[in-house]
Amino acid sequence: MSRSAGTLDQEQLGATKVTVEEAFSHWTSGDFDKAIVSAAGVLAWLHDNPAAIARDQELRDLLQKALITLALAHKRLGQADKATLFMAEYVRSFPDKDLNRAMFGPEAYDLFRAVKAELNQQTKGTLKVDVDDDSAVLFLNERFVGVGASHRLELVPGLYRVYVQKGTALGRVRDVDVAAGDETTLGPGGLPPA
Repeated sequence: MSRSAGTLDQEQLGATKVTVEEAFSHWTSGDFDKAIVSAAGVLAWLHDNPAAIARDQELRDLLQKALITLALAHKRLGQADKATLFMAEYVRSFPDKDLNRAMFGPEAYDLFRAVKAELNQQTKGTLKVDVDDDSAVLFLNERFVGVGASHRLELVPGLYRVYVQKGTALGRVRDVDVAAGDETTLGPGGLPPA
């Protein structure tokens, strides 16, 4: 099922930025429970509003900081499964980035490297997105993928948010679980387009 891609006004965007910084500050000061509450709220808000991030790719920095804060806070609380879950989403959402060791520290970097290595050992899955308009723009986990009617992506297994937009009109977003060794198709021949 597709859902609204949402958007953020300037006031909401400002509040989101402040909350991300507060969450990170809670983590650095050792208040891990508060870090989790703040960062989880921001992450849910950002996941509900991929159109805002699609329009301003610099907002991906907020997503990055929220995911890393969640992973590190859970790790410090001894919740290794949750720490791995959030770091795995970071790896899927930022395949084009290495984790900034200077900003987030060696603990985050080591967790990132371990989770990325584990994910890269898994058999990749394929996501095929077909749309009926060559000018449609595709975003995967809020990262720009390309323009055009068809995209075939080899991905590490996991949950992805697929957002398609045409022009300035708000598109729709779909949550898609890409399984190891399987091909998932969105659009003609698969699920109906957004």
